[in-house]
Amino acid sequence: MNKIFVAISFILLITLSTSSIAQNGSIIKDAPNIYFDCQRCDIDFVKKEVNFVNFVRDRKDADVHIFTSSQHTGGLGREFTLTFLGQNRFEGINDTLKFFEDQTDTEDTERIKLVNTFKLGLLRYIIDSPIAKKLSIKYIDETKEEDKSTDDWDFWVYRVSLHGFMRGEESSSYVNTRSSLSASRVTEEWKIHLSLNSDYNESRYDYEDEMIKNIRRSYSWESSIVKSLGSNWSVGVLNNLNSSSYRNIEFAAEVASGIEYNIFPYSESTHKQLRLNYIIWAKHNNYLEETIYLKLRETLFRQSISATLELIQPWGNVSTSISGSSYFHDFTLNHIEIESEVTVNIYKGLSLEFDGGISAIHDQIALPKRDVSLEEVLLQRRELETQFEFWGSFGFSYSFGSIYNNIVNPRFGD
Repeated sequence: MNKIFVAISFILLITLSTSSIAQNGSIIKDAPNIYFDCQRCDIDFVKKEVNFVNFVRDRKDADVHIFTSSQHTGGLGREFTLTFLGQNRFEGINDTLKFFEDQTDTEDTERIKLVNTFKLGLLRYIIDSPIAKKLSIKYIDETKEEDKSTDDWDFWVYRVSLHGFMRGEESSSYVNTRSSLSASRVTEEWKIHLSLNSDYNESRYDYEDEMIKNIRRSYSWESSIVKSLGSNWSVGVLNNLNSSSYRNIEFAAEVASGIEYNIFPYSESTHKQLRLNYIIWAKHNNYLEETIYLKLRETLFRQSISATLELIQPWGNVSTSISGSSYFHDFTLNHIEIESEVTVNIYKGLSLEFDGGISAIHDQIALPKRDVSLEEVLLQRRELETQFEFWGSFGFSYSFGSIYNNIVNPRFGD
């Protein structure tokens, strides 16, 4: 009984102590409450630099809800969009600001750009508040070169990468190498992407007097040229060359053309997209071994159609797509896939997260005719016949307590 009393007293003492500390200047009187929704931002840095507002844990307690979205730019950078939504006393006062991250920007440069844009967006909400008189505006005069009318690289961006990994012990070893070369050019009217990739995996196992060696290789070339047709339509030409020992492909070549329609204008793509896509493919395959359809090589035609919905809204994020494809000579050779990523902010600190998908697979035309050995199955050397595939994850989180979230204390890590 005494131990229980001591434990309760100790908990009460800690609660009262931390409560008294929290009331000692960490909440800014008359400042707007801000809910900042950004999954990949340095939140601690933002809180330290933007110290004239109150950060809260739930969007429904906020006077201003700020959320971010981003998309890739032609120079392998990203365009970030900050959306400011007024609530409560600022109901109806909304704004949108953007900044750009270059591929050469460091993490520190990126977060400084974020904070500067964050502060600019908050000005309209604090200009008439009592704390406005405590703020100062600083102008940095930088001499800049005259803007060039032409780009020396004509908007082309190139990237080379090489990665290697190895591990081993006395009776086994594993080596993996991956390399890629890509070039892209993105303008308002054109989107061009070219890439060359290779992947090599080698594993070795010593068992008693036997050494088992497993090698998997794959190579691919991909290219796409997309032309904008106004604010909603676009057309494209695609090409793909590949080789894969796992999929029984000695050499495969594909060329395709397609059309895409976005229900929403592309100018709103950082917040919402609903894309409908139809593509026709011509494909030639050379196989390493005779297939279950008694083929060593063949030329086929197929079609694919997809619908993709992407939403980034105050209540959460949604990305859902459904796609299907079939061969023209036999519609029973088809593939249908549905996949989704959903995050929903339900109520005051309670959020739900889901990620998953399922595929119905009926188009494995490259499967080898012969039986696959147990060794090939265990070493994942050959693709196996299947009629479906699924994956998924599910989770939720809930937090409660004080609505304020101003304090940053990095001691002993997060």
